[in-house]
Amino acid sequence: MPFSLEVPIFSDGFARLVIRVYGEQGRFFDLLAIVDTGATYVVVPSSVCERLGLEAFSPEEPTVSIVTGCGRIDVPRLRAERLEIPNTPISKENVIILSKDMPGGISILGMKLLEDLEITFDLKKMRFLLRDP
Repeated sequence: MPFSLEVPIFSDGFARLVIRVYGEQGRFFDLLAIVDTGATYVVVPSSVCERLGLEAFSPEEPTVSIVTGCGRIDVPRLRAERLEIPNTPISKENVIILSKDMPGGISILGMKLLEDLEITFDLKKMRFLLRDP
């Protein structure tokens, strides 16, 4: 059966989704994340990464350099056991997570989780749609 998900775009211009990040031994955290189609990775607060026991994705390359509104920064590149959007079929295993504290404790949902889906921002109706292609 085809899958689709519709969420509102808020007056600040962001769509928000709950993401579930899994660490060691099945432990997980549910986090509110803004959808950022310009971001490649998922960004999660460092305190959550520590509590889940996330380790470096690659010991040879423990950090990645990213460009933010404040310039280029190096951030830890960690591995989550699984990343999903709860109550949907959207899920990936062995996912790169960036550990960075963002203002307001928000997480960022980059395109790595959504890359296999059709994505539509309907600004006229202020909604964000995800569909199986």
